Amino acid sequence: MSKLQDGWLSQVKAYQESGKGQKEFASERGISPSQLNYWIRKFEESEPKFIELKTGPKVKEAIRRSELEIELSLPGGVVLRMNKA
Repeated sequence: MSKLQDGWLSQVKAYQESGKGQKEFASERGISPSQLNYWIRKFEESEPKFIELKTGPKVKEAIRRSELEIELSLPGGVVLRMNKA
C-alpha cells in the first residue's frame, strides 16, 4: 500500500470511528468531502465480501451423506464446483 493510501486509510478509519457525517468530518480535517467519499468507497470495494448461505434439512442431510454437488457461477466466467471425491 502506498503512503497516499495509508494516509487515506487512516482518515477513513478515523471518520468511521467519529460517528460524524462526512461533511462535518471533512470540514474539521480540512479535506474535501468528495475525496473522503471516494476513499471510503475505494476501501469498501477492496474488502473481501462473505455471504452466508443458509441450507434446509434436505441439504444438510445430503452433506452428511456426502451426496451433495454444488456449482457456483461467479462473475467473469469463473465456476466453482464442489462434489464428493
